[in-house]
Amino acid sequence: LLSIPLELVQPIVDHLEKPSHILALALTCRSLKEILIPSVLNYREITTIWEISSLPLWERMAQNPSLAQNVRSL
Repeated sequence: LLSIPLELVQPIVDHLEKPSHILALALTCRSLKEILIPSVLNYREITTIWEISSLPLWERMAQNPSLAQNVRSL
């Protein structure tokens, strides 16, 4: 896995469903740890009901893209 370009590692990691799976992969070697630990620690999952009351959440995220940069699951 370490011999392939970093651009290809991320799509592979994106297929891991749980942060704990990413963490387990990160703990296999120092190089993956340096790449993946920030992804695990900054992982965000948003669960909400799709209704008008959740509109302020989406408006705030649209106005501040940095808030949404680590969202992996909606």
